[in-house]
Amino acid sequence: MIPDLPATYVEHLVAPTGIGDVPDAHAAGEVGSMVGGLGVRMTLAYEAGGNGDARIALAAGRAFGSPAPLAPLSWLAGAVIGQTWQEACTHTPEMILAALSDGRSPVLPEPVARSAGYAVQALRRALGCPDAGAPADPTGEGILV
Repeated sequence: MIPDLPATYVEHLVAPTGIGDVPDAHAAGEVGSMVGGLGVRMTLAYEAGGNGDARIALAAGRAFGSPAPLAPLSWLAGAVIGQTWQEACTHTPEMILAALSDGRSPVLPEPVARSAGYAVQALRRALGCPDAGAPADPTGEGILV
């Protein structure tokens, strides 16, 4: 039997946006590995905001080893566009899962929940958020390749 999945989750899984790498990225963050079965890379490009603060102009994520991160990465890449560093650092896996599940229960499968955590951690590393770990090289293909 196929479970009744939330429409937002299915939309981001079937037709994900913000997947791949941002061309000429200013920042990147990586979590996991292909060898371990799940890896995530997120790249960002910034633009000057109206009051002099930088805002995220482009965001994209890549999933390695599993399709589970596709929907969380798709949603998160869209959510951070236009946000400042401070705003983007506030995203949590719970926010992603709530948005993807359309406020319904039960929650999404465990691999999707774990992937939401990886997506947030990769974003936080790219942003250089406190206690997030080291950012990756935005000009390279990444250690996950």
